[in-house]
Amino acid sequence: MKIVGWIRLILNSLSEGVLIIDKNANVIYVNEAYTKITGVKYNEIVGKPLRSVRKGAKLPEVLKTGKEILRAFRREGDTEYFVNMYPIILEGEIIGGISIVTAIDDAYYLSEKINKLKDKNKILQKNLAESP
Repeated sequence: MKIVGWIRLILNSLSEGVLIIDKNANVIYVNEAYTKITGVKYNEIVGKPLRSVRKGAKLPEVLKTGKEILRAFRREGDTEYFVNMYPIILEGEIIGGISIVTAIDDAYYLSEKINKLKDKNKILQKNLAESP
């Protein structure tokens, strides 16, 4: 399998959505999770200018400024999610941008799991401090 096939396989294995634009802000890739989280179909967005499909898109700003945007809140109907956006830079030139989309349900699940682990850690530390 060629590297492009591997990268596509890896990106489609993620539960986070991935959207990639070129330097002209045209969408060149979205993974399956992106379409699931946002409700935008693959053929409705890939190959099109991002803002023609996603009116409030901020990723084109990342192309202009070269600065990442983190934890941008978005809502599509009943679905809420956070987006982290980064420039893609090659040899000092911005050649595109990438958005990583995390559904809030996933973020809450991970937060709850972390809190439970912190609680377990506190109990273990207390038990360790009290042991002879």
